[in-house]
Amino acid sequence: MALEPDQARREGRVFKRRDGAAWGQIRTAFASALTRAGIKGFRFHDLRHTFASHYMMRGGQLYDLKETLGHSDVKMTARYAHLSPAHLRAGVDALDGLTGGHIDGHKVLKSGPAQDTAPPNSTRNQVAPVAQVDRAAVS
Repeated sequence: MALEPDQARREGRVFKRRDGAAWGQIRTAFASALTRAGIKGFRFHDLRHTFASHYMMRGGQLYDLKETLGHSDVKMTARYAHLSPAHLRAGVDALDGLTGGHIDGHKVLKSGPAQDTAPPNSTRNQVAPVAQVDRAAVS
């Protein structure tokens, strides 16, 4: 499903009147929408970070995103492209089956869904962010 089903209207401003003209102060409308929705602590600029993150999680390229956001340095772009823990976990899970044996005495699946190989009484947090879980596994 497209955000704007009408192909002719998919160019130009994201927030525009039906006739394509600029809204004027879109931030005022945005602030009103947040108030009506009961959302606190969300800034208009956060939409830029949200776009960048979803762009990257859908397979976008960092240098293309750099150009889209208008950054002069890819380091700044990397600060915008936050990946969700679930997205990072899926990337790690894609490596399942590469070893085809055991790691630290624990059986590793050769194929199939991801399976935690931590010992039963492990203190490893099952829902921790990927970097935290995986650093603990290799330390």
